[in-house]
Amino acid sequence: MTGKNMGSDEDLVTVEEAAFLAQVSTKTIRTWMNNGIIDRFKKPGTHRLFFRRKDMMSLAELKAEGFDPARIRHMAIRAIVKAKRCEELLESLTTYLGFSFTHLDDSEEAILLLYTRANQLLESGPRHVVEDLDWAKRFLSLNEEYLMAVRLHTGDSEPWKLFLAVIRMLSAHYPKHSPVRAILDHAARNVRHVAFLYVHQEHGARKAVDLFPGESYTDRLVKTLIVD
Repeated sequence: MTGKNMGSDEDLVTVEEAAFLAQVSTKTIRTWMNNGIIDRFKKPGTHRLFFRRKDMMSLAELKAEGFDPARIRHMAIRAIVKAKRCEELLESLTTYLGFSFTHLDDSEEAILLLYTRANQLLESGPRHVVEDLDWAKRFLSLNEEYLMAVRLHTGDSEPWKLFLAVIRMLSAHYPKHSPVRAILDHAARNVRHVAFLYVHQEHGARKAVDLFPGESYTDRLVKTLIVD
């Protein structure tokens, strides 16, 4: 891999500093580099190699969770195959039901309207299967950026709480093995994972894991590790 040139303001560390942050030897850092697990960089005017500080912190977190970064590529491929299989099953189900995904409007007016409707729904309870599936569409499209926009426009510092409460209420309204329940449960898992990523970014890994045990941030790093 050819070293990439980076600006001086990029948060980079030396091989020795990278080894310290990732809690491994400098030899391991070079092995990860040669295997394409981490990117290496060069600063203008020097031949020394540098690495992203955030990458090292992520790798240290992986090790603390019991993952071997050298095996992540293989684990990621297996996980993607399984995820693809689940996506195909869900797509078949949603096609059968005439169900399609939606785009969340992140304008201030649209966010305030959705936030108000979510509060009203939480008070009134489920109404009709079509409306409930519309909420599932919205929650399947939810991401961290949208939660940040909700916080900005509503002042709610924990915007995920309302959405998670709503989708869980809707899901609990249907029999466990019904097709509608399957879609709502899938939407609930997405809201929970997005909430985990949001808290992880805003408040750190410890609080995110405390609030959402079982969730993991490693999938974000996995996406970069399997890309050549």
